[in-house]
Formats: sequence, structure tokens, C-alpha cells
Amino acid sequence: AYADYFGNAIDVNNTSPEATSPPSFLAEDLCRVARPKNWTCPLRDLNDGRTVDDYFYELVDFDNGGVHENSTIFSGALWNIREALGGERADLIVYKTLTEFTTPLDEFNDGRNSVLAAADALGATPAEIAAINAAFDEKGIVPGWDARPSTSGSTVLAADVAPLGFFLEMFAPEASGTKYVIGDYADKRDADGEHPLEIYVGDIAGGPLTKVGEDESSDTTSDEAPDISGNKVVWGHVTDQGGGFYDLDVHSRTIGGSVKTVAGGPGLQMNPAIDGKTIVWEDTRSGGEDIWMKRGTNKPVRVAGGRAPQLAPQVSGDWVAWWVPGIPNQLAPSIGVKNVRTGAKFSIKTTNPNTFIGAPVLGPDYLTWYEDPDFDGLGSIRTTKFTGRRVKDLVPETSAQAPVWTSFLTGAFTGPALAANATTIAYTDEFYYAMRDVNEPVEAAQVGRDVWVVPFAGGTPTLVTTDRGDQAYPALGSGSTVIWLDASSGRTDLVRN
Repeated sequence: AYADYFGNAIDVNNTSPEATSPPSFLAEDLCRVARPKNWTCPLRDLNDGRTVDDYFYELVDFDNGGVHENSTIFSGALWNIREALGGERADLIVYKTLTEFTTPLDEFNDGRNSVLAAADALGATPAEIAAINAAFDEKGIVPGWDARPSTSGSTVLAADVAPLGFFLEMFAPEASGTKYVIGDYADKRDADGEHPLEIYVGDIAGGPLTKVGEDESSDTTSDEAPDISGNKVVWGHVTDQGGGFYDLDVHSRTIGGSVKTVAGGPGLQMNPAIDGKTIVWEDTRSGGEDIWMKRGTNKPVRVAGGRAPQLAPQVSGDWVAWWVPGIPNQLAPSIGVKNVRTGAKFSIKTTNPNTFIGAPVLGPDYLTWYEDPDFDGLGSIRTTKFTGRRVKDLVPETSAQAPVWTSFLTGAFTGPALAANATTIAYTDEFYYAMRDVNEPVEAAQVGRDVWVVPFAGGTPTLVTTDRGDQAYPALGSGSTVIWLDASSGRTDLVRN
């Protein structure tokens, strides 16, 4: 908001300094071609009329929580102040606000208070203070505007989390029985790639968190992609090798115990998953991206390899599954599955290059995944027992609850986020993101993802998240207990139903 304000102020001062209503378009001089689909030109309009009623409640993985999407609500207030007080006076107040009264974690109400404090420090008249207050009132930036009116009955487990890694970007929470694990920063100013991500374990019933990572170690660049089984946590440990090179190893810790190295050495070992005493991960020690495994005290062994990358491993008992990415319209993705005790194998694949198959998720005795037969953004949730003989559509593509996936959210390119336990499957739907992308009239509070659950035995899916804005990245505890990341408070919270 401040950057846009000053960028446009400099432009206006050089092009139309005498204007009584200075132009509010940012970078309109760059418009040289017809407007492409889903793009606006100029980049932003500081007088677009948006208020807090138009606020997009985004998770931290999308536009860093909506910092650009929501910026014109605040920059619009600043621009209205400029129109009321004149450029010279307003620019001085806003500059003093930014340089002397603003901190990195300020939100809209903090910003309003900072502008008033800067104006007071500059000897603002009552009329000027009244104009500043009027500009923020018009935008709805008043105390309590972002109060969280939960309609889903959800409970906040961890407020204002930022599970953003240095090397592996965004990762979902994971759950096992009554516990969960998530990455976060004690100070959100650390979430800039310059400080280690911290790993915490908590009880799904609520209560204090326990830190299990290695962020305080001098050689730690980051701890990322955690998973949990019972009281044991695994994660990817990132260290700086110098010269722009980084190494990833898989580390583990039993809660209350010491850190142990599960896999290290040549190449990268990352994205671990755990069930009981079995840990699997992606490994590049052989030159490709393979799946490796360690069971108990046994030595690590390779489970799957080949010319194609083998990614996103999952483990349940003796079964390991992984994802082989494809090339849209050329080669369909597939899923490999192997029983590491008997050696039995099967795969989920198709000969249709237009079919998209997402990354696998495992229950105790079944496999589930997202599949889109024509890669049009609408797919089904499919399952099979660990034989691969009979595949069923748990949520058919033709059903009203079929998930929409826009391919650039939730799980990057691996498909919409899924979770599974013994009885239940949870999945993320991006319907309202898709609606916004085609400029359909959707209320701002509706924009975002939603979380659904469906019994593995079959039945109609149930919408878990009914609050405003963006909810995604589900994980399942026992039964139908779901935790997810929730943006309905105007920040990213970890909540449960």
C-alpha cells in the first residue's frame, strides 16, 4: 500500500501536479496491448472503491495472505487523504508514518493509528485529523472490522501461523491420532527466508505447543516438511553449504528425546513421511529423484526409482506409495504402490495424456487420490484397497461435491490437498477461486478454498468449513476430527472442527 502510494505520488507530481483530483491509476503508462485474460491494466487503482467489505481472506500461501490483493483498501485511504490535504502535506505525513511509526507486522488498524500519530507529530490541525479519520472510516478501517464470526464452530489451535519453508515453500499440517505437527515462526518477522522455520507439536484437543525442531542450532538453515506418527516426528533438515548450495537430510525426534539423522550423505533427502517405525522420503543420491525407506534400525533402502521423478511418498504399514508427475497433454501422471514386506506392486495410471492423476494419500488399508480425466479443473476423489483390483469413485466428477482444482493452489502441482485415516477422507475444493478467476460475481468473503469430508465407506460429502474466506490443507486426527489452515480471521490460523 505504501509503495503504491509513493509510486503514484511521484508519477502525479511529474505529470499532473496541479490536478484537483490526481489520477489514481498505478503504472497505466505501461498499458500497450489489449488486456489479457484475468489481468488488469493498470496494475492497481488506488481509487477502486474497495472497502473492508471487499477484503479477500487469503491463506499465507496465496499472495502472502493477500498483501497485494487487499492493498488498495489501505492505499485508497491514503490516496483519499492526499486528495483532501493536498500532495505536499499528505506526502509528508505518509512518509513520516512509514519511516517513524510503522512496524513490519502492522495491520490495517495499526496503520490508521500510525498515520494519526505521524500527523499529530507534524502538528496537524483538527481539520486535518478529521480528514484522516474520515478517509479511514470510509474504507471501514475501524476497530473490530476483522473480528472472526465463526459459523462452523471451529476452534483455533494455533493463531497466526506461517508454515513457509526456506527450501520447500508451503507445507500442510499433519496429524496422527490426538497430535499434530506444523511449521511456524515465533516471530513472524523471521518468515523471510533468513531464519529457520520452527517445528511444533500440539494436541488436537488444544493446549500449549512443544518445539521439536533444530532452529536454535547454528548450522540450521531451516527445518521443513514435518510429519508425525504417534510421538515421533520427522522433517527435512536444511543446511547451508556455501556458494549458494544447500543440503537436505531427514531428521527425526521422539517427543522428549534427542534429534537423530534418518538419512543423509550425498544428494538431497527431503519430503519425509512416517508411519510407526517406517520412514520414507525423496532421495537424489543416485542422480534421479527416487523413493527411499528406513524401517526401525535397518539400513536405508531404495523403494522406487527410474528415469522419471518419484515424488510425494506416503507410507501406511507395509505399503508405500509415490507420485510420478506427467506432462499435460503429453504424458499422464501416475501413482506407484509397493508392499515393502512382500514385494507386491501395482500402479494407478492411464493411457490418456489428458488425464491428471494427483499425489497419493494412504489410509490403513487403502489408497486415495484426485483424478481429472480431461484436465479441465473438475475431478473426482478415487480410492482402491491395497490390491489395485477395484477402483471406485468416492466423490464422482459428476457430483455436486466434486472438487474443483485450479492447479496453482493447494499442493502446488500435485493436485488438491487430501488427507485420510481409517474411516474418513478429507479434501480441498477451490470452487470459489475458480469462480473469481473467470470474473464471476462472487462475494469477497466467499472467495477461497473449502474443506470437505466423506466416509471411506461412501456417502454424501460434508462441508466442514463454512466460515468466510480461505480454508485448506486438511489433516485428519481420529474419526472425523479435522484440522486445517483457516484465513477467516484475516490471518492464517490452524483450527479444528
